[in-house]
Formats: sequence, C-alpha cells, structure tokens
Amino acid sequence: MHTDLWPPLSVIRSAFEGTVPTAPGASGREAIVAMPGTAARTAAEPPRSVLDLVLPLSELARRREAVAQRAFNARWAPGRLISVVVEGRLLGVLLDRCIQGDLWQGWMAAGEADWASAFDVLLEYEQQSRVVYEAYQPLVEPWQVARGDRDLRFVRTAADLSLPADGAGKLRLVCHSAEPLVATLDGASLDGFPVAFGEEFEFSIYPNGRIRVVDAAGLHHGNALT
Repeated sequence: MHTDLWPPLSVIRSAFEGTVPTAPGASGREAIVAMPGTAARTAAEPPRSVLDLVLPLSELARRREAVAQRAFNARWAPGRLISVVVEGRLLGVLLDRCIQGDLWQGWMAAGEADWASAFDVLLEYEQQSRVVYEAYQPLVEPWQVARGDRDLRFVRTAADLSLPADGAGKLRLVCHSAEPLVATLDGASLDGFPVAFGEEFEFSIYPNGRIRVVDAAGLHHGNALT
C-alpha cells in the first residue's frame, strides 16, 4: 500500500533548513505544492507559507531544546511519580513524604495490580461471616512483583481470617457484575461449598481466574468464569 506524505518531505526538510523549494525552471520563487488528487495552484494564487505547515513541529523542537539547555535536576516532592527498577522490573512509586534526608515513603504501582474480580467471597459459620475476598481488590500487589514472587495470586489463610482451630463452614459468592458468573470448586458451585477448618486453611485466586482451596479435607481446585 502506497501512501503519499503531505506535505512532501522536501517541503518539511526545507522549512527546517531555512530554504524554500523552487519549482523546476524557476529561480528564487516559492514552489507551488498541491495536495494529492487536487489541481495545482496557478502562479496567480498566493501559496500558503511553507513554515505554517510545520509550525507545531518547530515549536515542539524549540521547547525541547530550551528544556535540555536548562539541565535542571528534578527534585523529589510529595505527589510526584518516579520510576524504580527492581531486579529488571520497572515499577512506579508515588512519593508520599520525606522521612529523613534521602529516605522517602511512597506507594508502589504496577500493572499487575489492575487484576481484580467483581465478586465477594464470604465464609459463613456459626452465624458468623468472614470476608475472604472483597470485590475489586487487586489479586496481585506491587510488593509481590518487587519481591520477585513467581506464584502470583491473592491468598487468605486461617490466621488472616481468625478462623477457629476446628469446625466447618460454607463459602458464599456475591456477584457485583451484570454479567453472569460461574464459580466452581471440584466441579460444584462455589456458592455453598463446604470447607473444614484447620490451621492449613488457605483460599487463593489467581489472575487467570483459577481458584484453589486447601482445608482439613484436602485440596480443591476450581475456576471463576464470566
């Protein structure tokens, strides 16, 4: 596919070089350049200034050069976003406050933190309820990426949920999306799935929708699909 450049490259180059292209056989006269597919202007029609065609580019180049000549050192300040490379991974850090000298406190941000699910997972037992996963909570936190974790997932343990040492409960699913949601464990619905308490209890959701539950009864696998 051939695409004509407008304005022609020769016109753009001449504008930056400070010269004016001339028509064949003419000397010292401004060239008459027509848009592709249109008739060329006659000599009686005053052509548009070449410089006007590239004025935005010229202005951007001038501003960039002016900033480069200043060569100022950017200062850290609350509210500024800086980039930090950790083990080859580029992370963003939103500066919060200076603790002392060159020591700063800030908030990390990474693309992986965008993964989230539009449903709540609750654990009900003995007329009590625990929030295992809250809708739209990131499944992967920036610190997991910065630490170099390979098994990236959202995890809640028996200790996190302050569960009793023994007993049983049921998982409940509350969807906050208009789209239908199918969440399963061991081929059965996650909503109402029974779990046995113990110190090994662990609930995990992966960014790809995979769900894994470890309880006193064993290991359970499932998925959350929309």
